[in-house]
Amino acid sequence: MSMPQIDEILGPARPAVGEAAEAFQAVRWLQQVEQCATAYTAQVRAARGSLASNHAVAVDRLDGQLATVSLVAASKLAAVVSDAQQAFYAYGTQVTLIRENAAAIRARAEELVLMLQAYVRRLEDIGQQAGVSAVYSWRSPPPIALPNTGPVRWGNVGHDLTHAMNVPEQLAGQWHATAVEFHRVCDELEVLRASWQALHERRMSAERRLAAALRVPHEMSRWQFTADAGPSAGGGLALISRV
Repeated sequence: MSMPQIDEILGPARPAVGEAAEAFQAVRWLQQVEQCATAYTAQVRAARGSLASNHAVAVDRLDGQLATVSLVAASKLAAVVSDAQQAFYAYGTQVTLIRENAAAIRARAEELVLMLQAYVRRLEDIGQQAGVSAVYSWRSPPPIALPNTGPVRWGNVGHDLTHAMNVPEQLAGQWHATAVEFHRVCDELEVLRASWQALHERRMSAERRLAAALRVPHEMSRWQFTADAGPSAGGGLALISRV
């Protein structure tokens, strides 16, 4: 029996997709954006403070714009960025766990395939002695009981007739023990296959949650922000227009 490839056993599901490092990098970038938004809010409040002593109509109108437009927009931006940070962090954490579990499942599947190879060789040897010829696979494991045998090949049992008479019973016992282990391995492979599919579904669910969390609220789509080098370089955010 030719041994199947690991991907054939585990199925078409692909749980180990996506990089946690990229998600955590996004978290770090969003932290910078949040710092910019905080600095922008502080600048707007400082500007309003400098206008507080001037009661000209134009100044009052500008102050109102700062209060109702700039501060509101910055506040909403900060909330969106905070939610996005949490979403990326949760996604990165999930991807890390999924990849670790997927690696463990694949490693165990590889161990089980090696065990099947050993059992196949043993069954082939028993079958050759018992006159049984059949092909089994992890999908179609051997019967627990030794199938009806053809003429037993006595070449390896010597000339002791009593010993020779016991050969079929011995072969049946060896077949039974090996077939039981074969079935146990196949059952575990089925469990691994189901776990692999469950990991795939977890990964898809994590991606859907991330995508949902990153949807920009409708009112935010009406604002345009520009950013320069970021807080570490003395830059920041500016609300440039309302569209």
